[in-house]
Amino acid sequence: MKRLLSIICILSLLTACNASSKLDFLKADYLTSAEFASSKQLKQDIVMQNKQLKMPKKANVAGFALSKDSVFYVLDYAHLFIDQTNSGKVPKFIKEYQTSIRAYNLSTEEEKEIFRFSNADYKEISDLQVVGDYLFFVDYKDNYLNHDGRLANWQFNLLDLRTHEVKRILEKELQKFSQYSFSVEARNAKLILSVEDFSGKDKHSFVYDVVNTKFKEVKEAKDIQQISSDGLKFTWQTKPQTKLKVANNSGLIVEASELNVQTKKTKQLKVLLPSPIINPVFNEQYLVYAESRDFKDHLYALDYVNGKLLNIKAASIDANESKKRNYFSDYELVGNKLLAIQTNSIYLYDLTTQTCQLILDADLEGVSLHELQRSDDTFCVRYTNNCERADKTKKAASLSFYTFKIGH
Repeated sequence: MKRLLSIICILSLLTACNASSKLDFLKADYLTSAEFASSKQLKQDIVMQNKQLKMPKKANVAGFALSKDSVFYVLDYAHLFIDQTNSGKVPKFIKEYQTSIRAYNLSTEEEKEIFRFSNADYKEISDLQVVGDYLFFVDYKDNYLNHDGRLANWQFNLLDLRTHEVKRILEKELQKFSQYSFSVEARNAKLILSVEDFSGKDKHSFVYDVVNTKFKEVKEAKDIQQISSDGLKFTWQTKPQTKLKVANNSGLIVEASELNVQTKKTKQLKVLLPSPIINPVFNEQYLVYAESRDFKDHLYALDYVNGKLLNIKAASIDANESKKRNYFSDYELVGNKLLAIQTNSIYLYDLTTQTCQLILDADLEGVSLHELQRSDDTFCVRYTNNCERADKTKKAASLSFYTFKIGH
């Protein structure tokens, strides 16, 4: 894909002594290193473990989330039976649920139940996400087999990880969007909610702060602000009257963006990016993002400290398979290292040395990789056994995931 990179300007607006300076660089010819060289020197920087938690018979893992020290997961015992009370009529299929949220401590390896759901109140728990001191999840309102993605059928909930109390949220605020589809993404102590009608023409985005319970519609990208754990602050600002676009289940999209960065040292940097920013991850030196919502065969890494823009092509596992298109399905950043699920493999990219290493070829292990999650320097990647995945009637015998700790 052609990338028209005109000029990216970084302006240093404030310094500790209130002096201002201007840096003007990153010209169109500054796009560097489309290919990362393979290296075997990164193994000392990463520790990988394979965890398999035994599941009871007929149990299903319906959700998975990561905090600083624990993995949270939903254990769902869903039993399907036929209601025989209306014999002679059309059979009525009913699901019964025995559902709980459990926590697995990565350091102590202790596992415990932190909340058990009542079948009358909660059904089909899914979409677990850690947001601040809470665990966010959605559940289906009615006990039907056939349902769709309309907001009317789902309820939003927060589980307080300190008190283990659950409360429903945003019931009144979202009433007028009951016939819309939705997606939710957690960012620090905020939830970003996107809704759209089934024609795809009417779209809205909202931010809900779980700490002060404020809920507002996002009309322009400048209304979304991210603050990372190390004090870095990002603000996206689009052109006047340009609506924020959010891809369903694909994260944040900002078109023709002005990116404002504020670091611990109170410097404010302004970066002009003419391409869309999709699925951004960032720290105090790098902003990594895609510009295609569907097939991410390359990523961009903006080093706004040194004024570099790296184009990261999806590496090929086997040189003989160069015709096979590889793509990034998920990625996270810690320090100068980027851990990425690429097709069905895990790669580690060093953005400083521009080297990459194949960490895990899941096809060789006979497993399929799913979501990647990060908290501090810990990463988790859930996987399933391929034979279990092929047989959709068979429940997973265990909750299986890889953990990674990366030095930087």
